Amino acid sequence: MVATTSTPPGEYRSRCRWIAGVAVVGAAGHVGAALIDQHGWVLTVVFAVMALLCVPCAAHLLRGSPTALRLVAANAAGMVVAHLVLAATSGGHHTGSPALAVLTVVECGIAASAWYTARHSPRPARPH
Repeated sequence: MVATTSTPPGEYRSRCRWIAGVAVVGAAGHVGAALIDQHGWVLTVVFAVMALLCVPCAAHLLRGSPTALRLVAANAAGMVVAHLVLAATSGGHHTGSPALAVLTVVECGIAASAWYTARHSPRPARPH
């Protein structure tokens, strides 16, 4: 078993706030995608629901929830896979899209930073 070091509480909270901010920006991006409505009503509803789901997670992140960090890491990893599948199977609509490429890279960064922060979260003191 590999020992992990704990991040100081102030640095941990700061990272959580940054990740929460990115989650809110992601929610705004999904609202924008829903409003553009180039994707049909099904994806418009999916984008709107995804945006709504980002908000409570961001609120939990502001409080430093390690569970929310793990959820954000898993969701971001899922979005990377979804973006890669979309780019590979869209029949030209999203193939080679610079915006999709940027989103995929950003999601990779979110997944990695949320996972790292959760992995190095401050450990509660154990009674002796």
